[in-house]
Amino acid sequence: MVPLDKTEDEIKALFDPVGKIKSFFLKKSDKGQYGYVCYDDETNKEHGPQAVNDCIDKLNGLEIGENKMTVEKYISKEKREVMNFKNKIQSKQQMKHNSIYVTGFPLTWTEVNLKQVFGQFGEITSVKVGNDSPIYAYAFICFATPENCQNAR
Repeated sequence: MVPLDKTEDEIKALFDPVGKIKSFFLKKSDKGQYGYVCYDDETNKEHGPQAVNDCIDKLNGLEIGENKMTVEKYISKEKREVMNFKNKIQSKQQMKHNSIYVTGFPLTWTEVNLKQVFGQFGEITSVKVGNDSPIYAYAFICFATPENCQNAR
């Protein structure tokens, strides 16, 4: 994100030295500003992709005030949605390998008690305590790594 107090001209000036800008768009949101820069040169078809790579190398991570600017290649909304979906599936599959199912602990135990007992085996990322049974307690404990999970078994 780009700070709200920066003008379009100030931001464009950061991108100008990298190459010939075909189009520049800056939009404000509640978190700051974001934009799109398109580099192009009709006489040199390699100019656009090279300028984008140079721009990422030079400007990604640049600190502007209290913010760090993120500069990356444009990805269409459809491709972002597919990538987000794949990441979500991958994350869920990883959680399966990092989780254990626990029963036999006192009904009065909470997430805090389970973290105290199982935290000795490694970093815990989440604990879900089942509270739909009045006669037995159960929980799913997710560890940061499969190794931590294996240690807890």
